Amino acid sequence: MALDNIQVIPTAGTSPFQPLRQPLEYLGSLDQYHKIDSTPIIGSEFPNLQLTEILHDEEKLRDLAILVSQRGVIIFRNQKISIDQQKLLTNKLGELTGRPETSKLHKHILVNAQIGELVNDSNGLPDDEVALITSKVSKGLLPKLQGTKRPQAKPFLNPSRLTPSNHIAAEFWHSESICYENIPADYAVMQMLENPPSGGDTLFASGYEVYDRMSRPMRSMLETLTAVHSEENLVRDAPKGYNFDIIGARGSPSNVGFDLTVTHPLVRTNPVTGWKSLYGVAPRVKRGGIQGVTKHESDILYQYIHSLVAQNHDLQVRVKWNNNDIGIWDNRSTYHVETNDFNEYRRGYRTLSVGEKPYFDPASKSRREALASAT
Repeated sequence: MALDNIQVIPTAGTSPFQPLRQPLEYLGSLDQYHKIDSTPIIGSEFPNLQLTEILHDEEKLRDLAILVSQRGVIIFRNQKISIDQQKLLTNKLGELTGRPETSKLHKHILVNAQIGELVNDSNGLPDDEVALITSKVSKGLLPKLQGTKRPQAKPFLNPSRLTPSNHIAAEFWHSESICYENIPADYAVMQMLENPPSGGDTLFASGYEVYDRMSRPMRSMLETLTAVHSEENLVRDAPKGYNFDIIGARGSPSNVGFDLTVTHPLVRTNPVTGWKSLYGVAPRVKRGGIQGVTKHESDILYQYIHSLVAQNHDLQVRVKWNNNDIGIWDNRSTYHVETNDFNEYRRGYRTLSVGEKPYFDPASKSRREALASAT
């Protein structure tokens, strides 16, 4: 079931692509649990299911991963789950849906080092497979650490993310935080430990639906193009003497080194659903640009795609977090952005499963086409 041999479809003029497998079929093992679809297009919620109940049931975990890939994002309320259980869950979602055997959990090159606040595993050792998402970074509230096993890094922050902000919030829509990797993430699991009573929401948008809302000539053109995802500023703008924690592979043997610039198809096929999705909205893509066209054309195309994500509220869902909620989303076909409208403490644990190298299969269908043919 592994996808190691799936190839990336380059730009125009390629030979026909033969998919290595059919999309995965949901077997209905989760139908016994109450599920609410948040909108017709994206987002679902299991209000009563504890993830620990199905953590060792591979059929249910496989079905869960398929549902996440179909619905984009699924929310679970008031979860009682340890960080080791969260890591197991994240790993299983990718493993059971056929990710390459070489893909594991991602280790972020910067997050925990920048934050200066360690996440420990069950043995009390620093755990680089868990990213601590905390408002202490943007609010400048980090305490001085004493007696840690690593020197505290000096944070370098993005002033535009501070509140209150005079920037356009929609500028920060992105497909994932590690799209600059050669092998980026498939599934993300976010455990919200503490969230403000008001604000701090996350909006998600469907990359499937963005693709479906374009005209056929526009789709055909974008399917021949690639986009550069660049995060080289993380290294370039780091303070002198900054010590990056992760030196080896970051969840895949292909994710090494500090050249954080990579090219991915602008339209990619999600191997779990077999559906086409736009994969090219993020500040990292705006910096890198779209290949195969002029700089001016790249800017126009990026702005057009971005506007479809940001201006169509009916392909979005807004998640209001409560303490201990968990969200799972498919980074291959879902965009998200946080609302920067709070001043209270906000903290969560995020784990990422590294997936397959992004590819485009010309024989794959759009979401609307697939659902129409299934009825």
